Amino acid sequence: MKNLYIEEIAKKILNIENERKEVCEIIKNTFLSQYDIKKEGLKEDKIIKPVKEFEFGKITVAAVDGGMISKNFRDLDLILLRAVGVIFFYNNNKLISSAYYPENIVSPKPKIYYEPFYETELEANSNIERYTEEIKTAREVVEKFKPDIIFLHGSIVPQYLTIPKKKSILYDNFKIMINSYLELFDSCVNNEVILSGLIEDSRSNKFCTIISNLLKNHEKISLLNKIKDSFILDYILKFGERTLVFNYSPKENPILSEFGKYSLSISSFYVKNTEFDRPIRVEYLGNSLETADKIASILCTFSKNSTYAIPPVVIEADQRAKLSEDDFNLFYSSLIKKLGRHGLDELRRFQRPF
Repeated sequence: MKNLYIEEIAKKILNIENERKEVCEIIKNTFLSQYDIKKEGLKEDKIIKPVKEFEFGKITVAAVDGGMISKNFRDLDLILLRAVGVIFFYNNNKLISSAYYPENIVSPKPKIYYEPFYETELEANSNIERYTEEIKTAREVVEKFKPDIIFLHGSIVPQYLTIPKKKSILYDNFKIMINSYLELFDSCVNNEVILSGLIEDSRSNKFCTIISNLLKNHEKISLLNKIKDSFILDYILKFGERTLVFNYSPKENPILSEFGKYSLSISSFYVKNTEFDRPIRVEYLGNSLETADKIASILCTFSKNSTYAIPPVVIEADQRAKLSEDDFNLFYSSLIKKLGRHGLDELRRFQRPF
């Protein structure tokens, strides 16, 4: 028996995909020189650009990632944090040695709050603490190793946070986090280190919005308002190509307004740096097109897995930083042995007999 629902859904998906492919063809054949690109904050008049090749002799590539796991108890909240820096030293595009910061195996760092947050506050505070630990570690890596480039696994600005009210118990930690970012930015500028963030599963539609605004009079282009960047660019970009560079504005992320002189100094582009994986979104500190070219070239040169776009140094940092329930349970068990259960009673909903 035929399932009419499946047939109908499949037909609709195919129709949508064909329409999107038509839009992709329009974009690929568009030259922006006839449009007011400055209005959209663009500095390049070609939507797609080949990645420039650089001669890399000796180059130091670093990455930092963080892991976090949290749990709230009756009388306190407990967070475990870990941030790890990985440094790869290359010569003539070959990895010759590596280093780890603060050490090869990093023990999780506990944070205890004796005035428990509401559940939503706990989640926000946990993210703030994770960002702070990760960004602090990144600054220390920059100052100790002075790499040519340092990657964060994710954005170089905080995501999915709102600015707490000044009377909120979150506010002090929020300001510490902001200062950590500003110190990292200053350190990268002073040490001439490129700071870049790699977003592997971006759900942004900024690129589509820009193109839609420029080509708004085209009958098909309105479809871009319903499409994520990653879908369109998977069709448009070929291996060894990047998009034009666009600005990351405070309108997209209000927290950027807290970044003072750096609030207008975050740029983005997409690059297809491996043959069989989707493009990744890249962010970097600054507005230089030369910096974008260099980052794209580094990614195309050192991302050796043809089916996975994230470079090895970031993968290594991710693997060393991640925390699991087993890590938490090990820490919790050790603490219980010292304390008994005093002060670590679980919430009632986790003790239900049914």
